[in-house]
Amino acid sequence: MPPLFVRRAAVRVFFWRSPTLSSLVESAVNERILPRFADKTMAAELVSALSDEYAVVENPPYIHPRYELYPLSRGVSRLERGLAAAVMDMDGTTTTTEPVCIHALDTMTRRASGRADDPSWPGLDHARDYPHIIGNSTTKHVEYLVRAYGDG
Repeated sequence: MPPLFVRRAAVRVFFWRSPTLSSLVESAVNERILPRFADKTMAAELVSALSDEYAVVENPPYIHPRYELYPLSRGVSRLERGLAAAVMDMDGTTTTTEPVCIHALDTMTRRASGRADDPSWPGLDHARDYPHIIGNSTTKHVEYLVRAYGDG
């Protein structure tokens, strides 16, 4: 049975009813017609169609939901064309990503400055670096790190 469309206050709302849920999910994903709301079974089908592997990020106790799932792309051990750019933009509007962002900036700084294999380098300093890499824009964060650690 196809999705049932209901109009309320000029907003189209999708309610899914079907004995063949997986075929509906496949059709919805292929045709880019996705439901606005889904029950637990539909949500599981939609999420499982995104990837074979997921990152699980636990939120602090004051954030709902308790954890979030992020689909991962197929991993590769070597880029066929090399790296053209690295983009990191985790502003924490809908998730608590500060620890992940700081880890990503630390890893980028270690690798770009040649400190990746230097056990004596302790990493980004909480007092010195964090005020420059938390808040503001990713561009400003990277500009600061290049100025601070670009001589490595």
